[in-house]
Formats: sequence, C-alpha cells, structure tokens
Amino acid sequence: RARFPPCAPAARTHSMPPITRELPVAGASVTTFDRFGDQRGYFNELYNEEKYDGLAAPAQNWKQVSFSSSQKHALRGLHCSPYGKFITCVRGALYDVIADFREGSPTFGRWCGVKLTEYNRKQVFVPAGCGHGFFTFEDDTCALYMQEGCFNPANEADTHPFDPLFGIRWPVPDGVSPVMSPKDVAAPTLAVYRPKLATAVPRGRVLIVGASGQVGGALLEAFGSSNCIGTFCSSPVPGSVYFDLEQAALNPQLATELVQMVYPTVVCICAGFTWVDGCERQPQQANKMNSTGPAVLAAAAAAAGAKVVWYSTDYVFDGGVGAGG
Repeated sequence: RARFPPCAPAARTHSMPPITRELPVAGASVTTFDRFGDQRGYFNELYNEEKYDGLAAPAQNWKQVSFSSSQKHALRGLHCSPYGKFITCVRGALYDVIADFREGSPTFGRWCGVKLTEYNRKQVFVPAGCGHGFFTFEDDTCALYMQEGCFNPANEADTHPFDPLFGIRWPVPDGVSPVMSPKDVAAPTLAVYRPKLATAVPRGRVLIVGASGQVGGALLEAFGSSNCIGTFCSSPVPGSVYFDLEQAALNPQLATELVQMVYPTVVCICAGFTWVDGCERQPQQANKMNSTGPAVLAAAAAAAGAKVVWYSTDYVFDGGVGAGG
C-alpha cells in the first residue's frame, strides 16, 4: 500500500521552521517538523543544526544513530542511558514514554507520553538519565534514534515498564498482552536499584488547564505542584505545557494529544475568556473558549477515563440575572 501523506501545496517554495514545545518532564520536548510532498512521495529533514534549537535537540555532536523495527503491540523499555536521545517514528505508529528517574530533577517521578507516527511529523527528545520506552500500534513500526553518546551495556539500566512508582498508562488494548523481551520482563523496579524509594508515593495525575491563571494557580497550591501537570497559553508556568483552548475548539485532536500526553485521573478546566466586555464584543471567541473548547477537552478526558471539573469565577459567570449577571 502507498505510505505517502497528502501532497504539500505546489505553490510552497520554502520550509517552515520546526516547532518545539516543552513536555511535562524537565528537559524533554516534542518537535513538529515540516514535510514536502508531491506525486513522487515526500521529503523532510529529520535534523538540521541551523534550524533545530537547543530545546529540540541539545546535542552539538551526535555520537550514534540507531534504528529499530517492531511488530504490533511490542513494548520496549524502560531503558535509561547516560546520554540524551532524539526519537523519530519513520514507519508505523508508537506511543513514546519518558519517565524521570533523576532524583535531583524538579519532575522526578513524573512521566509523559507522545504518540509518534510516520505521518504526524513529531519527534521527541529524551534527556539523559530518564527512562525511555514505547508501545507500538502497527506491524513493522520503525524508530530512528539519534544519540548523544554511544551504547555501552555497562552504562545502561533497565527498569520494569509497569513500575508502580510511575504507574505509566501504556495504551495497551483490552485483551492484549504486550510483546516484551525477556530482559524487559525481568527488569527490576527503580526501588530495587535505590532501596530508599521503596516507600516513595507515586505522584498524582491532576491536569490543570489554565494553571497560569488565578484559579489554576490556587489549585496547583491546593493539590501540590508535584501532583499536577498544568497548562498555559500566554504566561509560562514552570513544569507546565503549552495548550491553546481556543485552537482546541477548532481542532479537537489538540485536546486528545494533551490528554494522552498525561493520562490524568482528573482534568480541572480553569481557562476561559473572562473579559466581560470582550465576551459581548467577540461572541465567537467567547464561545470557543468557554463552550466548545471545554466540551472537546471533556470528551477527550472521558475517552481516557478521567473525571472533569470545570471552574469559572462568580464575577463573570454567576448564573444570575440582572446586575453582575
């Protein structure tokens, strides 16, 4: 079968720069790259030191390039290396996971995931010292790794992918047993390597949409920042990720990607268009941010089995009629 994505418009004569966003694990990132296509197929750059910034791919000199091919429902990981890795799916589809094993990191104990496919043009950077693994959705799923260092078994460490300290939500379909190597099946938990972690409590998985706002900030404090993953749109918050509720109203896939990145137990929606006069003057924008956007986010959360709580302020939405209503 043809494996080519839709052709790019013929009028395009220049490429768009890669777009990189931080992930919930400190130092990790996801990059979306450009692609050109025509009747022959497509062409894209997987790395270009003049276009990729230090957030996308910090290495100045890559030391090794590796390649793997996996059957459907294969689970690889969690593998921890003393060097960073830059992962691209060049065929098929996989769910790529990063788990923070670094005890000095502000996000130690947190994990996140990104779906990589041959078509969605996404790449993931895995920082040194983090656990990495992936689960495949198709046969002959192929991944390309650019590495900051060379593989040396003496310097690698394997941790069980179902380590309860992390509680990773691998997207394994019901009734399916993931295909794993004997080495990964026998891998110990992180607490075996570090006995002091035997009594450690897993982080919570509360997703706060609009963590940069007043209500979102209060919820971060109430739940504890270690138990939350927040989002921002215009004002960055440490440990939070970018998310535009208005754009999600136009493209529900953005909401799905956010939820699947975190697989939260609870989603608190605190973002909204709260400028009263602006809501009257720009009803379409208000509808996207205060109605359609929360609705698509709630649908994505429900599909992932998460509860949803939608917050608003009495000042703007008091539910009454008359003065202040």
